[in-house]
Amino acid sequence: MSRVVVAAAAAIVAMAIAGAMGANGASSSLVVTVQVPSHVSITNSCTADSARRFGTVQPGTTARTAIGTGVCRVSFQSSNDTSMVRIAQADASGTAMGGASTNASRVDGTVELRSVAMASATVGHAVGQGGRIMRTNDGGVTWSNVASPTGQNLASVDAPSALVAYAVGFGGVVVKTTDGGANWVLLPASPGGIIEGVDAVSDTEVFVTRDGSVRRSVDGGGSWTNLGVGSTSGFGPIAAFDTDTQIAIGWSGSTRRRDGGAWTGVNIASPYAVHDIEFVSATVAWAVGESGVYRTSDAGMTWSSVNIPGREEVVRALSATSANDLVVAGDRGEAWRTTDGGSNWTRLTLPTANSVNGIARVGSTVVTVGTSGTIQHSPDDGGAWTIPASMGNTMFDVDARSRLVAVSVGGRGTIRTTSDGGVSWTTRASGTSAHLRAVDLDGDAGWAVGDGGVVRRTSDGGATWTTQSSGTPSNLYGVAAASTLEAWAVGAGGIVLHTRNGGATWQQEAVALTTANLRDVTAVSDQVAWFVGAGGTVARTVNSGGTWTLRPSGTTQTLLAIAGATSTDATALTPLTGTIVTTDGGATWSAPSSFGGRFDIDIEGDATYTAQVDVVRQRIASAPETVVHWSFDTFYAVDAVDENTFFAVGDSDVQVQLDPPSTFADYGGANTWGSAPATSLFGVCLQAVGAGTTADWMVDAAGNAGECETSDGDPWRAVPIAPSNVAHTATLGATGSVDVVFGVKVGSAVPPGRYSAGVSFEALAPG
Repeated sequence: MSRVVVAAAAAIVAMAIAGAMGANGASSSLVVTVQVPSHVSITNSCTADSARRFGTVQPGTTARTAIGTGVCRVSFQSSNDTSMVRIAQADASGTAMGGASTNASRVDGTVELRSVAMASATVGHAVGQGGRIMRTNDGGVTWSNVASPTGQNLASVDAPSALVAYAVGFGGVVVKTTDGGANWVLLPASPGGIIEGVDAVSDTEVFVTRDGSVRRSVDGGGSWTNLGVGSTSGFGPIAAFDTDTQIAIGWSGSTRRRDGGAWTGVNIASPYAVHDIEFVSATVAWAVGESGVYRTSDAGMTWSSVNIPGREEVVRALSATSANDLVVAGDRGEAWRTTDGGSNWTRLTLPTANSVNGIARVGSTVVTVGTSGTIQHSPDDGGAWTIPASMGNTMFDVDARSRLVAVSVGGRGTIRTTSDGGVSWTTRASGTSAHLRAVDLDGDAGWAVGDGGVVRRTSDGGATWTTQSSGTPSNLYGVAAASTLEAWAVGAGGIVLHTRNGGATWQQEAVALTTANLRDVTAVSDQVAWFVGAGGTVARTVNSGGTWTLRPSGTTQTLLAIAGATSTDATALTPLTGTIVTTDGGATWSAPSSFGGRFDIDIEGDATYTAQVDVVRQRIASAPETVVHWSFDTFYAVDAVDENTFFAVGDSDVQVQLDPPSTFADYGGANTWGSAPATSLFGVCLQAVGAGTTADWMVDAAGNAGECETSDGDPWRAVPIAPSNVAHTATLGATGSVDVVFGVKVGSAVPPGRYSAGVSFEALAPG
């Protein structure tokens, strides 16, 4: 990969200005200085795939490098000076190429949508990742992309009228439309920082939250006033009822309420993050978050928790049309509606299992937006739904069979396999449109299970799948293969299924043991298995399902996953407070050992991986936990191959692999292409310079001239730790260019995986 860095030197120009003659004939002078920058520019072709490709590389052999049009060409120039180009290791680590890097592939190319606002019964706006802005003119039935004035991630949008809307996001961006969303402009007086919340009480009066403050504009975003919120915490969602009354949700629990000018702290009674808040009257407001739904009847001074029976997922978005009528939704497409202020709730069946980040309602029309570019539309308060926008699918589970081979399953019956470590994925026919929630293989044989009691079996590593009858209409959330013939599946209402004949028949076990929804099962052997679920439910069998015994977990939280199991040891995961561990067959459990917000756990050797919102975390034995991958997406499942390699899947079809932590030696010194076969090697070669460019490195003239093959006769170098001059121009304003190629030799002992070299180029003036 390449990174462009532009650094500009500056010249000082002094000008003597003669002063006016005084009455006595004396004179005075004044010297002023102006700093004129060198207008340096740099472009490169190095991000093109052809410029970074070595072709097929076999262990123990050398590989021909990119030649001809496949070179990494860097052009540099200063309009008013000479200039130079330099190269260095991006991380200055001392080794340019190495493993231990993450590889993420977004299969469908969609972007996450974060917020939606309906300005009228027909006009609406949706915003999201990478500055994406979408517009509807027919009440959400169809949507189209609109030109965006920013590439920053947009986090929130609000529309006070049919013509005016505001959207905010990273980098302090505030964008605005005054023509119903056809055109958007970047406001010149943006407040700065990261802005996550916006609420406009009129076309001209708008409130936004940013790092440690709430800002207000009364002139349509032309200027902003810091309202002095009285907290150093960053703020996310904001609800503004009018000029005087606002509630801002703090990232660290420092929620503030403004009434007539003064800010006071309020307690929403949620120990975890609150994701959305909305006023429906001068006194009534609703909020949702990690812990559920909350309501206030006194303009935010006091709050009460509102229970949704059967709710399992994090609630991320809400929309209310009155104090009693509320729709909420969140992770994995779970959505609910109440029409009596929260006393009773109806589960809404969304057409996808993609997570919902935003909801908007006008009359009976409901629109949701979320991960994988999802937009979903209902004309009848959530009864029937359509999917007006193309999108990908949330992937719910993954089973990795090696560093290269894995199978993932997800929404709308999606099954995908990879045989190259996640570089590419092949979609397989599943024969169902039901959401598939779990997958597990033993060798080439295994099962995928999902909603409505769906069971699919493979005997060829996931290439093809056949239908099996589970004998139940209940949703199945977990499956574990003990062998090619024996497996368990668990699901809603406490159902436990078991097969001993490869799935030809499935029998129900643990009848009446629990009615809790069961979320995960793991098979230690054909005799020992564990399952976990809602209400802190844990059970174990040690006689192949002949009997199951409930174990006291010490928590009433839903247990989402269980891993690292033996007949006596197991680690279970709560969504809010982290992992709990038993070493005595479940008789006793430890206190939670990590913070919450996590969805899955897997243990391989001394490494523990957890998947959660935005990140995958790794802990090696008792060492501190580290983030090994970060994304805008939520990860729902992680499966470790060994202590150094994992696959994780979740929203927006993200697939991630951590490669083994091997490094390649840099070319030079004793490290040559002729070194022993076990030696891995990486280098860079200056193939050519452009017209008017003077080389500071040796230009290739050996071997096949101008091709820089992996031959010790070519002028190979290590990528330097500190920036090194490669070439320069001698004429002011001239454009220079260099063609460089990269060479690699893979030692026979190197494990398979993806390796990368971080290379930084920079242009400077004068040259």
